Order: sequence, then structure tokens, then C-alpha cells
Amino acid sequence: MATVSGPAESLAGITELSSDVGSWIRQYDGYRGLFVFVDPDGRSSRVVTLWESAEAELAARRGRGAMRDQLMTVAGLEVVSFDVYDVPGHEYVG
Repeated sequence: MATVSGPAESLAGITELSSDVGSWIRQYDGYRGLFVFVDPDGRSSRVVTLWESAEAELAARRGRGAMRDQLMTVAGLEVVSFDVYDVPGHEYVG
């Protein structure tokens, strides 16, 4: 999960970036999806990528991190932090 900050208009457009991200990130084995969360004030967001396994995430980390940072810079955003979490359980109601 990357925590991102920047101008509200750039944060509002981050979902457009996620569409662009989808095209190159799908090349990584084990990629399973992406969520973008923007706070109500439009001052920060969280970009969460989902991976099949910890090994898949680790194998893709360097390449995707460089691309993420480049996309954020182009959008005028700053990556404030990057954290990795395991998801021991989830519920999806479709």
C-alpha cells in the first residue's frame, strides 16, 4: 500500500492513473488487482495492489515501485510511505 499526498485535483484524477497502471502492472505474475482510496478532504490517498502471494509481490516490487513513483511525479503527487501487509482473511459479497 502506497500512501500518496498532493494537490486535490491530482488526487481526484488518481483513478485515471489506476487505469494506466493496470496496463503495465498486469505483466507481473501474481498481480490480482488494485484499489484507490481518496480521503474526503482530497489531501491524501492510498493505492493498494493485491498479489497472489508474498513472493509474487516481492518479485514485482522494484519494477513496479519505479513505475509508481514515475506516474505519481507526472501527476504532481508524492509517495509518502510504502507498506506491505498480509491479508489473513477477507469477505466479498458480490
